[in-house]
Amino acid sequence: MNKTPVLLLLFNRPKYTLRLIQALKKYSPECIYIHCDGPRIKNDLVNLIGYKKNIYKFMKNSNAFILTSNWEDPGFVIIEVAFCRTFIISSDCKNGPLEFIGIDGGLLFESNNIEDFKDKIKKFINLSELEIKKIKLQALKKTKNFTIFRHFINLNKILNY
Repeated sequence: MNKTPVLLLLFNRPKYTLRLIQALKKYSPECIYIHCDGPRIKNDLVNLIGYKKNIYKFMKNSNAFILTSNWEDPGFVIIEVAFCRTFIISSDCKNGPLEFIGIDGGLLFESNNIEDFKDKIKKFINLSELEIKKIKLQALKKTKNFTIFRHFINLNKILNY
C-alpha cells in the first residue's frame, strides 16, 4: 500500500492519543492529520490541524479515517467519511460505529484497546486494493440509510401506523 496521509480524529485524551500515534508510526504513514484537540506534538509525522469548520478536503484525501471516540451518537462523521469514499477505522464505542459500519463497512477496534487498534491497522494495511474498494463501497451504500428522505419515510411510517 502506498504511503498516504491518515486523518485521525481525537478529543482531549493526550496520553491515549500519543499511544495511538506511536502505534501508527510503526507503519510509516506519510503524515497523520489530527483534527480538533489532540496532543501538542511537533514532529515531521504529525500535523495538528486544530479545529477546522470544513475538514472534507482532509477526509477525501486521506487513505483512512480513524475515529477514536469513546462515544459517538449517532456517528455523523462516519457517514460523512463514507460519503467521501475514505476507508473507516473506528473504535467500537456505544451508539454509532457498529450500527453504521457493521461487519462490512470498515474496521472496528475495541475502545481504549491499543493492541486491538494495532491489529486493525495491520489488517487494513494488508488488505488488497480490491478489498478496500469493496469495503468503501459497502460503507457508501450505507449512507443512503441516513438521508433526510430516509428519515422522513421512517417517521411517516410511524406516524401513519
